[in-house]
Amino acid sequence: MSVAKKAQQAKVALALATAALVNAPASPMKTKVQDDGARKSTAYRLGPSGVVKSSGKGKGKLKKGTLQKSPMKTPSPKQKPSTGKSKGSNTNNPCDFLALHPDVRKIIYKYVLAGSTHADLEPAGSQRPSHLTNAYTVPPILKVCSSVRLEAAQVWYPRMTFVYRLEKSLLDWLRLIGPANRALVRTLRPDRIFISRPWAEAAVVFTHARLKDAGFEEIVEDAIEAAFWEKLPEVVDGLCEGKWTFIRGEKWGLNESAADKA
Repeated sequence: MSVAKKAQQAKVALALATAALVNAPASPMKTKVQDDGARKSTAYRLGPSGVVKSSGKGKGKLKKGTLQKSPMKTPSPKQKPSTGKSKGSNTNNPCDFLALHPDVRKIIYKYVLAGSTHADLEPAGSQRPSHLTNAYTVPPILKVCSSVRLEAAQVWYPRMTFVYRLEKSLLDWLRLIGPANRALVRTLRPDRIFISRPWAEAAVVFTHARLKDAGFEEIVEDAIEAAFWEKLPEVVDGLCEGKWTFIRGEKWGLNESAADKA
């Protein structure tokens, strides 16, 4: 074998040995020394005036203009922005309101769930009449949880007067609340005062017929309450005065007919 070829093989062997040493894992002693050095890493910065040297063992004054040596601080991890939800606020947790005595809850319902509200689903606009806006608002207490909603509905629907503008919007609303709540409704009132009693009677009969045709058999027969003028309004001394009253349901018609026949 020639001398040149032997020299070339020696160079290749030397290169392989060097690569093996570079890629070899560090020894335990070397790793420990490196870890100790990493723990003792420090940062240097120029102090403003009376520069203080801070260490783990004590403090000492240094001359002005020297470097201040302080332990290197590890940056704190970035906190994720809060989403407003916490693990503790689980919707399945029991409601504190239900811990009250049932009689106390009933008193609260009677004070909170009173008055009148609109029972309308009206078109959102002339451009999109199929898009409906819900004109009636559900009290916040009915949104606490499902248990409170079911309990409060037994008080709210019978006590509330639901006002509607059009028969169609009333039908849409009754379809929305479902059969269980429809059976609880006791007062439905058109949002107008009819000019006379015959007009109010006709409106009540017509509305009940629409409800039956729609299959809303849960609505009680005297639920419709219509207002009419007993005395038409007139201007007296600059004030508009008049008298109006209500009739309810279909029972008035049946009762009057029976009385006339008797």
